[in-house]
Amino acid sequence: MVTLQIHSLGYNYAPLKFYARKTQIYASVNLRLCLDSNQHRQPPGVERGVSFFRTQDMRQQIFLTREGYQKLEQELEYLRTVRRQKVARRLHRALEEGDILENAELEDARNEQAFVEGRILTLETTLANAVIIDEEETPRDTVGLGSQVTIVEVGDDHPETYHIVGSAEADPATGQISNESPLGQALMGRRVGERVTVNAPAGALTFEIVAIE
Repeated sequence: MVTLQIHSLGYNYAPLKFYARKTQIYASVNLRLCLDSNQHRQPPGVERGVSFFRTQDMRQQIFLTREGYQKLEQELEYLRTVRRQKVARRLHRALEEGDILENAELEDARNEQAFVEGRILTLETTLANAVIIDEEETPRDTVGLGSQVTIVEVGDDHPETYHIVGSAEADPATGQISNESPLGQALMGRRVGERVTVNAPAGALTFEIVAIE
């Protein structure tokens, strides 16, 4: 697995996102550049023939919704055409101040440049290996990539709905969980009425699937 540690400099990125008390079962590694070898087969709901800049190495596939792909494209365009130029101007001004050895502004500008270039590289890699999830083709009888799944914890009367997405756009706080997260893996391929058990810090949690859309 390859991951990139992101530090916030005007953005709010983090490689790990956590959600409520069930932390580990929703945790997802963002910006993941490789998928495990047991996930090489095309999952249900993944659109064939609509992968963009697809490489020969199938391990590099990164599953994205159309909306997620477009958001990353827009971010990449902004970083290339706007943010990169802003950082360059900041570096130029800092260099003009002289005293390079004790120039805090220059150091900050260099750190920002490293962040921006790292994020650009990550986005380019993600988009180059993206496979679009065709949500219209996602099966409605079993959970797959692109599914909207409503579950309820056994013994709890409060249903929760989650969108199953690839790790690159997972955000448990907004209801998007990765198919590679513990809960996502447990739900994949399951049907309404089935129960899944997931290990969490507080102990094993059991959920029942009440709806798939």
